[in-house]
Amino acid sequence: MDILRYDLPGLGHLSAMVADPASGLAAVVDPRRDVDIYLDEAARLGLRIDQVLETHLHNDYVSGAHELASRTGARHVIGAGAGLATPSRPVRDGDVVELGSVRITVLETPGHTPEHVSYAVRDPSDSGAGPAAIFTGGSMLVGSVGRTDLLGHEHARPYARAMHRSLHEKLLVEPDATGVLPTHGAGSLCSRGVGRAWSSTIGAERLADPLLAIEDPERFADALLAGQPAVPRYFARMRTVNQAGPRPIGVVPTEQPLAAADVRRRVAAGALLVDLRPGADHAAGAVPGSLSIPADRSFGTWLGWVVEPDRPLILLLPDHSAWDDAQRQALRVGYETIVGSLEGGLAAWQAAGGD
Repeated sequence: MDILRYDLPGLGHLSAMVADPASGLAAVVDPRRDVDIYLDEAARLGLRIDQVLETHLHNDYVSGAHELASRTGARHVIGAGAGLATPSRPVRDGDVVELGSVRITVLETPGHTPEHVSYAVRDPSDSGAGPAAIFTGGSMLVGSVGRTDLLGHEHARPYARAMHRSLHEKLLVEPDATGVLPTHGAGSLCSRGVGRAWSSTIGAERLADPLLAIEDPERFADALLAGQPAVPRYFARMRTVNQAGPRPIGVVPTEQPLAAADVRRRVAAGALLVDLRPGADHAAGAVPGSLSIPADRSFGTWLGWVVEPDRPLILLLPDHSAWDDAQRQALRVGYETIVGSLEGGLAAWQAAGGD
């Protein structure tokens, strides 16, 4: 059995591919929306993606699970309480997903979300007492625990009590050597204080995370809910989008350069020009009414925080190489309205007589 991990630092998102070389089958866990990275990897390794596993309905990004399953014929597996509108296999505690000779056992671990499950993976070549690793999603993280207030403050404490039970009755009972492979990593707003490592073990987390030492559920809830970071506005839409089944994107759109006169007309009709140059450049001279969100790994998060989701967007790029990453980041948080880029940048705008 092989496990490959994939990181999106801006979202603090970690996904994975579990491969059984003997059968040539693979499973992808909690995929990002732009799924070409998994398709390319599977093709490179000669694998067929047979299962797409999700630990929960995600609040922080648009899932690629439905699209990946549709494009590969794989089965989409998710906790029974998810209530998806698209085809899936709803699973409950103790259910087994078979991937060739690899056995993946479902553990119900509600708390971060009510339908949350974890996946315990057993390597067929390992005769140890416990699983090799557990995909813990948004339950046990590296140095932290997933927050429980994202579906409303009225649910925060009941979900925190459920999280306490999940940790102590389902995860901490596993052997100390069991790997912990979460979906939320450093930079995620789905918790605070998440470590930078992509993985850990049950034993390491037992020693390092003070939340896991709290026996009383109410004290645990107090500690878990204190000081959580602010939530971007787009989080409020993600669960509904993922439940309904996101629109397939296929190939990430290529750049569509727009002349300055066309941009002026579109902006007058309500489009927003988003300036991806460094903030200092925008401060020194910018198109009136444009919004500065520099092109870095947090572009998508800030876009989702301050821009309404359905407004047509035009990008002013620092250079053409920024287009693909900006599109991907926008799509990952549910923005599908980027119509093009200002051809020639600010210089072309000025040359056309723009202020």
